[in-house]
Amino acid sequence: MRDMSSHEVNQQLARGLARALEQHVTIAARGFVTATGDQFFIVNSASHNGTQYLVAAVGSRLVCSCPAGEHDLICKHVALVRALLVAERMVV
Repeated sequence: MRDMSSHEVNQQLARGLARALEQHVTIAARGFVTATGDQFFIVNSASHNGTQYLVAAVGSRLVCSCPAGEHDLICKHVALVRALLVAERMVV
């Protein structure tokens, strides 16, 4: 990912989350890689019916297998997963 300020990252995440919610993107499944303990999510595509993308937690980053993610861009799938993870940390 190109160097971005935290403000730019937050703006892209907000836009991505808005797109995900507007387009009714959903998380179909989640789990953990047994060998590493890394978390992963299967996220439905909004534009390609029946297509799903893998969002994986790699270290402290979320990476997505969608075309935008393959170009190291912040996509709506990553934004949705990040929002879920942040919300889960806030719940007591």
